[in-house]
Amino acid sequence: MRTGKLKNKSKEENTNLFTKFDMGTIYPKKHKIKLSICCAFTGRYEILEKSILESIESKYSASIKWFLCGSTADDLVFIKALKAKTNGSVEGIIWRNNPLGEKWQAAVTFAKEIYDMELLAITGSDDIISHQLIDTIIEKHQTNTLELGNKSPVLYCTTQWYIACTSQEDSLSPTIMHCKQVQNEYFVPLGAGRFYDKNYLEQINYLIFDETLDSCLDDYGYFTIKNLKEKIHFYTPEDGALLSVKGDWNHMNSVNGIIQSDAIEVTEFSIEGLPKFEKELSRQTKAYLFGDNNKSVYEYSWTKQGIA
Repeated sequence: MRTGKLKNKSKEENTNLFTKFDMGTIYPKKHKIKLSICCAFTGRYEILEKSILESIESKYSASIKWFLCGSTADDLVFIKALKAKTNGSVEGIIWRNNPLGEKWQAAVTFAKEIYDMELLAITGSDDIISHQLIDTIIEKHQTNTLELGNKSPVLYCTTQWYIACTSQEDSLSPTIMHCKQVQNEYFVPLGAGRFYDKNYLEQINYLIFDETLDSCLDDYGYFTIKNLKEKIHFYTPEDGALLSVKGDWNHMNSVNGIIQSDAIEVTEFSIEGLPKFEKELSRQTKAYLFGDNNKSVYEYSWTKQGIA
């Protein structure tokens, strides 16, 4: 297996890097938690904050920690503000933005230095994992670990998700769409909403991204599992909602591109979606996504925290 640049650093080197970015406390002992959620980002503070706050609605919130990897001075201000607002549920570092694979791997590598997690999740900066889905996966993982032991799944992921169009300029806003990947010989499941088992991660030294790449970042982690013939569990929308939010920012995958893709089946879901999300999302997430004025329900602004 290819050796990653980050994983070859000693613990002392990693700690020095972490301290270098002045992110606060360095833990002498790892925090034992159920779930660490990793996200590489630049900007998109509004939606990323909503994603973090949605996870805090989980019944396991006291055992859920985020690790963010930004690239700018403003990103650092955001990380510090969210750490303060969430009473330490958010940590992070600043890393160069290219290659993106290296940036994502940095988030994972540093997260495992301070957290002793049962599961490690990956999510994009404009994706929202509902607190119901988080609860479901944590409980499925606990049950599978007890009942199946070494034969339990090492990855929980999905081929289905929802798009919520919230752009003020988009004629679709706030339309909801259900997306489902078409499985073929080139199939790779969705990168967002992946939950990796800790024991498996230790076997591969937490290397789940190709650090040399700027695109196709979902492939390496998935094909490593396939090559090792490990078990994968595909969860469904019945387990909880995973949303990709298309707002007023640049998107890696546009709504039109997804609709026109032969690899994705897209169906309108606005009428069915609102009752579903009423049960599965927090009040503040629902207000942000489906309120009359998305901007007016943004009750908390990281820019008003006075943290320079």
